[in-house]
Amino acid sequence: MQPAVIGDAMWEETFQVYIDDKHGLDLQAYFEEVHPAAFQDMTAIMLETIRKGLWAPSDETVHRLAELHAELVARHGAGCSYETCGNRSLHEFLAAALGAPGSEVAAEVVESYHGQLAAALTSAEPLPEVTGMELEERRDLLETATAPVQPLATALLAAWIVTAAALIVLAGLACPPKFAV
Repeated sequence: MQPAVIGDAMWEETFQVYIDDKHGLDLQAYFEEVHPAAFQDMTAIMLETIRKGLWAPSDETVHRLAELHAELVARHGAGCSYETCGNRSLHEFLAAALGAPGSEVAAEVVESYHGQLAAALTSAEPLPEVTGMELEERRDLLETATAPVQPLATALLAAWIVTAAALIVLAGLACPPKFAV
């Protein structure tokens, strides 16, 4: 995604449709039921866009997005896209927004948010065993697939191209056009 391509008006519209539920579709309930991580990612992308200075919404909008994002992570665990888990700058921005004057998020939500995020980042569970096809590096195929450059063949091809071009030019000079100017 390229947030810099989208102007303030488009971000405002996105906020109004998905967060304010402008059309009364109850999208928040839908996303929380079907794919809460996608909704988390959406709020994280909006917050990251604000953090980078690519969208300048009101303080109220920033507080609402920060609170909603923290609540989603607290309720459903961290979805761990790049924005939700791998972005320290966003974590710091979000912590500042949650602690800013005017923020009404409950202390329990903030604590749960930090706990869920920490649990996702420091999981003690081993990675699952992957079964199926295994890729292996085959250098022998690479060596035979790329033929070495043969200087004699290259020189002969170049000579042939130059000769053909010269013949075409000479043929054009020998047979001038048959129309009068």
